[in-house]
Amino acid sequence: MRIREAICEDASKISVVHVDTWRSTYDGIISSNYLNNLSYSKSEAMWKGILCDKKNDQFVYVLENDSKDVVGYVCGGKEREYGIYGEIYGIYIDKRYQRKGYGKKLFKKALEALTNRGYNSVIVWVLKDNPSYKFYEKLGGVRANCKEIKIGDSILIEVCYQWDNIHVLDI
Repeated sequence: MRIREAICEDASKISVVHVDTWRSTYDGIISSNYLNNLSYSKSEAMWKGILCDKKNDQFVYVLENDSKDVVGYVCGGKEREYGIYGEIYGIYIDKRYQRKGYGKKLFKKALEALTNRGYNSVIVWVLKDNPSYKFYEKLGGVRANCKEIKIGDSILIEVCYQWDNIHVLDI
């Protein structure tokens, strides 16, 4: 397994992980109608826009297995609301590779990328009903805020986890 910076040609592979992990992670949280209507082609177009546009400040790293299949990714950049903090926009890993320490490795890679961009603090938003919130709490994230968001026809609660000084984290 290795982590490397994503390139434009990874868009289709990332889109498969993106759609599949949303469907498995958010089953029972987000409406099945919304999840069933997720599209690999729309996801791929979104990822091409992110990966092929060298002007954005976003980073994306992929997790590859020994066969060079993309089985996970992390992305982030400037915090999207106020621009004060760094933000991890998402960590998603194929179900077969979860709970093996790869999430922690992707989190660490994201912290390195944010540090290299000059950020000292980081946040991540997690759906309240997503059990992965425990992952962020184990890494020392502190609940800092909550907000309502709309995904499809559902109104959900998103929780913000914050790390004030990423330079002192022992991960």
